[in-house]
Amino acid sequence: MRFTDIVLTAFLCLGLILPLPTHAQTPSSEKASVVIDGRVLFALGSIDTVGAKERADFANDALWQVLKDTESQTNPIPVRVRERNG
Repeated sequence: MRFTDIVLTAFLCLGLILPLPTHAQTPSSEKASVVIDGRVLFALGSIDTVGAKERADFANDALWQVLKDTESQTNPIPVRVRERNG
């Protein structure tokens, strides 16, 4: 399984676990960021009785678990780094 496949699978699983707001829910301005390696991937808001920070913490933990699992694979995924100017 390629790294991108694993990350995509993780995001899909998160989408099933972390429900999206519906029209019946009151919108909230509270937001919390999901961050990997110092980069903000996306922000989550609060829903029903689950606060934004709790949702973001759960998403961060789930993504880090996927990354840890890929590091322990016996056949690591080859990565090629390309640098671009600008």
